[in-house]
Amino acid sequence: MNKLTLVFALLAIVFTAGCASKNVSLSGGTGIEIVLFNAPAVVDAEEQFAADLVIQNVGDGIATNVNAVLAQKSNFVVNAPGKKEIDILYPPVPEKDVPGEQFVTSWILKAPKVPTDQVKSLVARVTYDYSSNATSNIYVVPKEQYDEMGAESFRTYSTSSNGPILISIQPLPAFKIRQGQKAVNALVVLSIQDVGGGSLVGKIENFKLTLTSGASVKDITSSCSGVPIRSREIQLLGRNKGIDLKCEFVLPAGESSISYIVDATADYTYYIDSEQLSIDVISVPEGPQPTFYPISIQVQGAGSGSVASSPPGIDCPSDCLENFQDGISVAFTATPDVGSKFVKWVGCSRVSNGICTVFVDSAKQVSATFART
Repeated sequence: MNKLTLVFALLAIVFTAGCASKNVSLSGGTGIEIVLFNAPAVVDAEEQFAADLVIQNVGDGIATNVNAVLAQKSNFVVNAPGKKEIDILYPPVPEKDVPGEQFVTSWILKAPKVPTDQVKSLVARVTYDYSSNATSNIYVVPKEQYDEMGAESFRTYSTSSNGPILISIQPLPAFKIRQGQKAVNALVVLSIQDVGGGSLVGKIENFKLTLTSGASVKDITSSCSGVPIRSREIQLLGRNKGIDLKCEFVLPAGESSISYIVDATADYTYYIDSEQLSIDVISVPEGPQPTFYPISIQVQGAGSGSVASSPPGIDCPSDCLENFQDGISVAFTATPDVGSKFVKWVGCSRVSNGICTVFVDSAKQVSATFART
């Protein structure tokens, strides 16, 4: 089972298992997107439960240093943090119909003890490093050649990468030069805008503007007003969280048309928050109660497969969490999908003949790794 199927399976759990869930879809192609954040809608006081998070890279760039935290957790106690960091999330490859890479994680939480029923909230935050770029072309052409070949031969364009910070370049019409003219002054206007639905961490870094003609590549960042030459940092201010930069430079002319490429790039750290989950915490009367602990399964690796429990309760990736009574043993069996193989268990009390056994005496998380064959 591939990762995209896993997302739909998790969504099915939300609608059938009474979970509070926020399925967030930000503007298409704006970097990392929170596909799913869910937890039970109702829990008892001091009950343990899981909050699940699924994120995906839907932009054009590679996301690095991806980190997830609970930015708001009320009085919930984190008992099993799980893996919350991943070094790289690769973007989609549309021409090959390959979706962007996903990351699935969860927190094992314990509800607070409350004297009366209360509503608590959870918010997940995802922080990551990303890059954006924009490209445009400029023509410098003798007027006679322009008139002879027509405007269609010197059409200009401007493209921007999909990311939370959008860089765009206003395209310029072709410069038509007179006979004997050696150069023209070009004024390029760049717009840098926060469109990701989250917030920039600090400043945009490593801003760079280059001019390319044939094999010649020239750094013209210093031609842009408002960009410190040494630090190359840009701060987005104001309600619109954006800035316009004016970059003025000289373009040499020739006896025939010359095509120039203007390319702008920038690096930054960005974060997005999930929508708030509201969880009803129900007060529980004092007295002895049977003890149950949550056992969760995480399926990971480049391959895909499923994990089932005995006694029944877990059939991951469609159902990856179950509460089991204290003192029993739960056996897990991993079954790889076609084109995949099972690699290893992590988090078992004992492994024998490929079967993972967990002794239930606390909240535990087990991971099953699959690889492609």
